[in-house]
Amino acid sequence: MRFLSKIFLIVLISHLSQAFLFAQVQTAVVKGIDAKATYRLSNDYTGPSKFLTISENDVDLNMVDATRSPKQLWKFVQEDDGKFRMVNMSDEEKYLDVTKRSDVYAVVMAEPGDRSEQTWSFVTQKDGKLRFLNTFAGDNRSLDVYKNGDVYSVVVGYTGDYSGQAWTLTKVTK
Repeated sequence: MRFLSKIFLIVLISHLSQAFLFAQVQTAVVKGIDAKATYRLSNDYTGPSKFLTISENDVDLNMVDATRSPKQLWKFVQEDDGKFRMVNMSDEEKYLDVTKRSDVYAVVMAEPGDRSEQTWSFVTQKDGKLRFLNTFAGDNRSLDVYKNGDVYSVVVGYTGDYSGQAWTLTKVTK
């Protein structure tokens, strides 16, 4: 009987841990961005359980299932011109950056610099979701996601009515 009680307790703790994690993941559309808060970013294409995450190489970005990793936690640093920079909590010395590779605008993490590749603005869409625009890539391109095999890769693609460009910010801290 004690053996079954221990197994029950282990299973219960495991489920409570998962419930706690997903309770933090509930989506909430943010009207404005609070520079003091920490967020997780999801979009309509990958759904509410996958979040913008720095990959294992600490450079590339993907959409990955919810974890407790700081690689899924983001802050927005306000610039004087009203734009902002996106910094990840796993390495506050790097910003979300755009680099052009052939005809593709890749999204990477990079050292801070006074470059338009690291400045972003957002537009609130009619459903309250956010569209992120990069200064370097221009207004006709937006932060987007596409599926490459089993991986959801992050790029700056042509702006359109695409679910990968409809972002939700979930506030994790105040």
